[in-house]
Amino acid sequence: MIEITPVIEVPWTEEGYQWPWLITSKKAFSFLRLDSISNDHLGTFFAALCCDDNPDSIDSCIELITEADGLIVSGGLALSLAETSIFPSCCCGLENWIEWKAFLDNGSSPWMGHDPSAWAEIKGDQVVVWTDGGGTDSANRIGPCISVPIKDFECALIKAEKQLQIFFSALPSWLKSVGYSDPTDIMEKIGGEFHIQSR
Repeated sequence: MIEITPVIEVPWTEEGYQWPWLITSKKAFSFLRLDSISNDHLGTFFAALCCDDNPDSIDSCIELITEADGLIVSGGLALSLAETSIFPSCCCGLENWIEWKAFLDNGSSPWMGHDPSAWAEIKGDQVVVWTDGGGTDSANRIGPCISVPIKDFECALIKAEKQLQIFFSALPSWLKSVGYSDPTDIMEKIGGEFHIQSR
């Protein structure tokens, strides 16, 4: 059965910088699955939201998020089936996950990044996702690929959306635990930018 999991890329920071809250111990640029609502996972998401500015407190991070025109977190949806896994690549963001829902309606491949350039298409009653070759004609797409019935893909995508909802629903409590007393406004912005309604 295909598995679709929301993931984010662990942010890189300058040598010597310490986050003012707990983040994962995984290496920078590795992928962190958002199927856990532990403090280090929640903290890593917030670190990824403001990683370019090395904030010195949760308040300065919130200020960066509030003033940003748009919110970007490197990552997206990871797909796996048997021995084949397809992860988001360069320039793909978690905020683009919603394109997978549109894909099931219109067949237009969501953006999954480049180098490699994964590509999704609907062939008959199957969803086929290639590991590389996006933007080329189908004869030049590069395998291996994942091919599953549309119904199976749709069920896995629903589960991934629920994972995101559960994860985002835990953010307000995490924010309060690190000293931000009223997360209502910031959560409205984050929920809107990432197309997630809390459960």
